[in-house]
Formats: sequence, C-alpha cells, structure tokens
Amino acid sequence: ILGLDWDEPAYKQLSQIAPTVLIASDDDLDWKRWFKVYAEALGKTKEADQIMAAYQQRIADLQKQLGNRLSSTQ
Repeated sequence: ILGLDWDEPAYKQLSQIAPTVLIASDDDLDWKRWFKVYAEALGKTKEADQIMAAYQQRIADLQKQLGNRLSSTQ
C-alpha cells in the first residue's frame, strides 16, 4: 500500500493488509517526487526512470510542435 503521511492514522490497519509505505507530503504536490519514492519502494527505479525519460521526451516534442504559440497558451 502506497500513501502519504496524512494516512498515518490508518497505518497500523493498512500494514496488516499489506506492506505499507507512507511518505511525507510536506504539503508538496510534486507528483514526480512521489513517483520516484514509490518506485524506489517497489524496487522499480529502472522502470520509473524509463517512464520519466519518455514523459520528458513527450514534453520536449510538444514544446517543439507548439513553438512560439507555447508562450500564449494558458
């Protein structure tokens, strides 16, 4: 079970169901950081790195396609 520290009150119950990893949210909504921490917890860092590289490539491709229009996009 993967969760954030705001799930801590239920940690004992959750950990009885399955191995449980909670990370500190620090009111931080950085999904990329959470993705990396969860990948490490699952032993999937190589796969996560590949997913993030593909994600970054898609962003670069989109930026290239949008060109100057990107600055006027909200």
